Amino acid sequence: MHAVDAGCHPVTLVVVDTRDRDDLIAWLRTDEVMSRLTMAATLALTSAFPVALLALRARMGDGLGFRFLLWNLFLAWVPLGFAFVAEVGWRAHWSRRRLLIPLFAWLLFFPNAPYVITDVVHLQKNPISPLWFDALILFSTGLAGLLVGFVSLRMVQLIVNASFSRAWGWVTSVGVLLLTGFGIYLGRFARYNSWDVLSSPRRLLYDVQSVALDPISNGRTIAISILFSAFLAVTYLGTIALGQLVLPRRPATPGESDRIQERDLS
Repeated sequence: MHAVDAGCHPVTLVVVDTRDRDDLIAWLRTDEVMSRLTMAATLALTSAFPVALLALRARMGDGLGFRFLLWNLFLAWVPLGFAFVAEVGWRAHWSRRRLLIPLFAWLLFFPNAPYVITDVVHLQKNPISPLWFDALILFSTGLAGLLVGFVSLRMVQLIVNASFSRAWGWVTSVGVLLLTGFGIYLGRFARYNSWDVLSSPRRLLYDVQSVALDPISNGRTIAISILFSAFLAVTYLGTIALGQLVLPRRPATPGESDRIQERDLS
């Protein structure tokens, strides 16, 4: 729609459909959107906390001594992005072959999220900051990475639940956590990263194959991988159970029972 002002210049008038606005507001208030916004805000706060501590540590005179934590925390968020893309694709009825692309990328980067907990090995005394302060930085960073990873895993599990069954969803989650335990070992001890799948695939495949074909000689590798997988599985189950906690119903008092009966009779 156009109108002409006193200077004969056309002016465009934008007409806003109040129904579209009301529909948008109603959609933003749905439980689905509110749960996503609450989760996003929670994850942002858990990641912002160690970043703030790192900034405070830098002001103590250490500069960016723990700057690698920022990069590791960023990598922890990457699988969440791929899980979100997979969720959008599932809602848009992508084919399973097309949906495998973001899911494979998610699986490739997922170990980066729980890997952050292993940065605790960098805890040591220094003249710049107290030991407890550095411990808080490392612990909060590891917790932030773990939570981001678990949220992305839960999103993928729900996609598998909807596409196949709840049983297959749990099989997928357990399998991913088993692989992640080995992935953490490759990252912390063998010093591999997700990019090596593309940059050094032969070397990575050779090391993985050597462990798979000769598990007895690689008992230390398998033990470390199993311990990390067990820790992740127990922690993930605890996180799921915490999210399903509800307040049980309590029996009504005699006065409440009488009022309920009177209301039913009326």
